[in-house]
Amino acid sequence: MRLFASLLRREADGEYYLVTPVEKWRIRVERHPLLVIDCEREGTSQAWYALLNTGGHCRIGGANRLHGSGDHGEPFMTVPSCLTAQFTRPAWYRLVAEAQPADGNLVLDSGGESIVLGAI
Repeated sequence: MRLFASLLRREADGEYYLVTPVEKWRIRVERHPLLVIDCEREGTSQAWYALLNTGGHCRIGGANRLHGSGDHGEPFMTVPSCLTAQFTRPAWYRLVAEAQPADGNLVLDSGGESIVLGAI
């Protein structure tokens, strides 16, 4: 899984590719190629990080945008290499439990950035 994910890229044309030093193959991804399996706060900035099924992790917020629902209603986020990762139910509920109501929305504070999870 880790090797596969390290070779996977999403390019400007919106297509997914497996890229090796000698080959580049376009592949079809049904929904999202990765999963967010857990979330945790780290560091002095108290930023939230998503733990991916590949063993990697990335900060939630900034370039790694969080999307409350996709085409099929599942929450997902943009991760490095322009890939997307769907949240597992436990990971999403962990964020929802930490969010605070504000102006009719649930808002998560991640290192000083306010991220709207969705409407209440």
